Amino acid sequence: MQELEHISKHFSDGFLSVSIASLTPEGTPYISYAPFVKFENHYYIIISQMAKHYHNLKEHQDASIMFLEDESKAQSIFFRKRLSYEVDAVFEDTNIEVIEAFKQRHGHMIDQLLTLDFVIVRLKIKKGLLVLGAGRAYVINSDEKIIDQAGRGQGHQK
Repeated sequence: MQELEHISKHFSDGFLSVSIASLTPEGTPYISYAPFVKFENHYYIIISQMAKHYHNLKEHQDASIMFLEDESKAQSIFFRKRLSYEVDAVFEDTNIEVIEAFKQRHGHMIDQLLTLDFVIVRLKIKKGLLVLGAGRAYVINSDEKIIDQAGRGQGHQK
């Protein structure tokens, strides 16, 4: 179990951006991506106030994020490793430590973006799912702890 939790906590380390699914004000799903950092067990994204996600997340704080194994590295296109979370978007004043984490990960362009209309948004984890292969899916709680095996006993059926 500890090995699985280690994988879930560090799966996103190899990514510079995260896929985000949000809802438009009309309730239509919209997906895109944003650069991110993970700081003190929270994910943070940087987005323009002109971006569709900005307006979507202001209207509906519920969203989903996903880190997905590259197709070229996957053993099977049907069972790509992935980590997804249901999150709440929190708009707040960003502390200097988070900005520094962005600079370390993405360079000093962050300073320029923050002088424009870009904002940093905290994504508060509600729950998640780690998929490591066929029959290897695990439910994750808000503290990034594995709490159950997803679909246990149900299997794939025709």
